[in-house]
Amino acid sequence: MGKGVSVKTYKLLAADGATVTSRTPGTLGGNSKAGICGRLDCYAANGALSKGYAKHRAFFASEQDAIQACYRTCGRCMTSQYKDWKSGPEGKESYLWKQLPKWQSIINRLGLFPAWRPSTENWFCDCYP
Repeated sequence: MGKGVSVKTYKLLAADGATVTSRTPGTLGGNSKAGICGRLDCYAANGALSKGYAKHRAFFASEQDAIQACYRTCGRCMTSQYKDWKSGPEGKESYLWKQLPKWQSIINRLGLFPAWRPSTENWFCDCYP
């Protein structure tokens, strides 16, 4: 790099929750307050920017990084992934998300059904009880 030449960099949230600097922009944006991530062109997220959402915005290099950082997918722009998350882990060999759907968390807390216990292959942090 010559003198006076700057390189555009982007701040992304890594899988472990740390902020990293990248020369490549993220592929997904997320709401750190709600724990939701979606495509950068999501109309729901872009519509919320004027309502203060920008201060809670996080960016990810990949969907896997977002999931490992305890974010779930958006129901508006990532419909099929959202449906997979929403259906919960019951009966699935692997379940990528650490943040369970609200109904699953309530059932587990009340002890109505045996609590789902994630395997070590798909559970990377203690984000949620």
